[in-house]
Amino acid sequence: MGEPADSPTSGTSITKLTWGIKRSFIRYIGSLPDTAHAAVDGAYLGETSFFTFPVDVTAANTPAIVRFRGSLRIRAHGGMLDVLVADPWIEHLPGGSVLSVVDPAQWPGRNRRIVLADLTLEKSGVAVAESMQFHATLTDAGTAVFGGQYEPGTELDPVILS
Repeated sequence: MGEPADSPTSGTSITKLTWGIKRSFIRYIGSLPDTAHAAVDGAYLGETSFFTFPVDVTAANTPAIVRFRGSLRIRAHGGMLDVLVADPWIEHLPGGSVLSVVDPAQWPGRNRRIVLADLTLEKSGVAVAESMQFHATLTDAGTAVFGGQYEPGTELDPVILS
């Protein structure tokens, strides 16, 4: 299968994906008394409350697919709220770019993936070398990651590759 000629990541040296998930969600879980989060396998929570996933250097990354590693799990409400984002990939498909993750329903298996968000490269007047930002909207499949609490098309935080 050929790679898209207009892939936004073509010719870049991407080393990480940084994402705030959804600010209102992060604020909400931050207000709960029993919220717990774990970022493992290389993923981490930065000082600005954004999660970072390093590029998976062991994977066969191409301009069409950039694979990141690590997992983030957020739990609250006595385990009734359980959000898992694992091994995110940016995939540039003929119909546009997407953010896919390991299917949480199959965890701890990592062979099945779902498309969490549709992505649109944000154009800005300021060029930042080796960094790009994508507008992200929740997909039908992605609603399951949030336990159905958000509708498809809900705006998520921008996804930043650098």
